[in-house]
Amino acid sequence: MLSNVLKGPESFVKLMTINKKLCATFKEACFAYGLLNDDMEWTHAITEVGGWAFGPQLRDTFVTILLFCDVSRPLKLWEASWNTLSEDILHKKRKIFKHGRSLADFKDLPRPDPRLLNNMDNCLIREALDFDMKKSAIEHQQLHSLLNLEQRSIYEEVIESVHNGRASGERYYLRMLSNVLKGPKSFVKLMTINKKLCATFKEACFAYGLLNDDKEWTHAITEIGGWAFGPKLRDTFVTILLFCDVSRPLKLREASWNTVSEDILHKKRKLFKYPNLQLTDDQLRNYCLMEVQDILNRHGRSLADFKDLPRPDPRLLNNMDNRLIREALDFDMKKRGGDLDLIVGLLYPNPGFSIGL
Repeated sequence: MLSNVLKGPESFVKLMTINKKLCATFKEACFAYGLLNDDMEWTHAITEVGGWAFGPQLRDTFVTILLFCDVSRPLKLWEASWNTLSEDILHKKRKIFKHGRSLADFKDLPRPDPRLLNNMDNCLIREALDFDMKKSAIEHQQLHSLLNLEQRSIYEEVIESVHNGRASGERYYLRMLSNVLKGPKSFVKLMTINKKLCATFKEACFAYGLLNDDKEWTHAITEIGGWAFGPKLRDTFVTILLFCDVSRPLKLREASWNTVSEDILHKKRKLFKYPNLQLTDDQLRNYCLMEVQDILNRHGRSLADFKDLPRPDPRLLNNMDNRLIREALDFDMKKRGGDLDLIVGLLYPNPGFSIGL
């Protein structure tokens, strides 16, 4: 910008010197030459709004200017307007701390539960807690009465499909096939692709390429596995299950279970205080499924909602939760026999004496 506008300076020192003052940066030089504005219009805007608006509106205005108004010097704008933006802060804090006491000063009184507060910060939870069934029914009747005949017919068809399950499951995949494919005169021909008879309509949709193969979700978990730990990976897996319309949950689980359960063995060794603990792949899968089930339960769902996914096998888990059974399964007869001979050798120095197992 400077080189395009200014002609004559033969060095950077001359280029950066304005009114015998050497500028530290090219940006500062641009301001000194008047090539950039000084954001005074935004400072005036905040000052003008401050004549009638309160603190929250002023801070909203400040953020809007930062985001959408191409501010050249955000720090200078902040320094010029912070007093106006924070005029209500002292009043708010005085109201909060006006007595100089807290609940901690009264031993009998409980403290606020942060878990409940976090829930109330969630808009969906607040709306669910405030939901009024009777009021909602009245509003529904009022809105329903405003529909014309065509709108009402479409509305009733959609509601009936949802309640009767006509829009889901194998019926949905059959409708997808019948809308796309022309020609087959029987279900056998419709379900045969490359001389292979598909077992379900869903499988036929995959074979025809009408459904994706969930590779993007597998890649997402693999990519996150490069920096995230087990709990975050399992949270990601559940988030994908719940909100990303996964076509084959079992295939996604089989492709990613090793990544999702990478910390399970370490956790169980610490939990059982048994550093030599070894788990089979089936046991690792079961513990991982239990962790996934816990996360789904927090969202009001369960593994039973996904027909393709297996359930944890309680027999594998119960055996490993018993310390005596774990030690018995890990018992090495030859190693223990050698240890016993060593101990006996220390007790009885006679070289001809030993106990074998």
